[in-house]
Amino acid sequence: MSSILRPLQLDESPRQSKGSVPLASSRRRAAKPPQRLSPAQRPGIALPSIDFLQVIPLQEYVKHLPILTAGLAGYAGVFFILNFVEPNSIQNVWIPNTYTPLILAAALGHFCVFSFLFLSTRRGFLVSLFLSILLFLRLQDVLTWTITWWVGVLILCLEVLFFLGEKLLTRLQPQMSRFHMPNMPQWRRKGKDRTELPSDLVDSVQLKPIEKARKPTTRRHGRKRKYHFFGK
Repeated sequence: MSSILRPLQLDESPRQSKGSVPLASSRRRAAKPPQRLSPAQRPGIALPSIDFLQVIPLQEYVKHLPILTAGLAGYAGVFFILNFVEPNSIQNVWIPNTYTPLILAAALGHFCVFSFLFLSTRRGFLVSLFLSILLFLRLQDVLTWTITWWVGVLILCLEVLFFLGEKLLTRLQPQMSRFHMPNMPQWRRKGKDRTELPSDLVDSVQLKPIEKARKPTTRRHGRKRKYHFFGK
């Protein structure tokens, strides 16, 4: 009777079947951590924007307009020689069979015009030299007009691409410096080669004086023999 009158004690723990195995804690699915920022609020990487009108320095071109005027004067000399001067009269001037006045006038025009366009006398000189060589080879009947034109256009296109690429890189350099790694230790320089370490590294680093490595010597024991020249 006592067993019947004893209150029933129910086990609140869930019963497991005989064939079931409890899942390990490592295999249970963990809840995803909440995101602090929504995708719309996350900061993105701002790519540098380039205005191609800023790549071309208009003020520099205005400053060097006299060089362009000298180049146009050289081209005017070429036009005058081709239309009002007989080729036989300038064929043997200074150097035989070279048409020297025509080549010099064309070289002057090329040098001034392309130095103005590229804002560089070095590039203007190189372009003028290549085009003058092409003109000389054409006057000597080594090249045809078709080959001369195509080679000249190829040289000019390459120079223009190099010029625009250099100007574009100079504009991109200050903007690309923002993508450097932040929070890097900035060491103050003292003198030319000396640097000051941060305070937290001074205790952990023990500097030792640099010792020069000894040179291997092949000297044998005993007195070293001296060699004298001219019997002295």
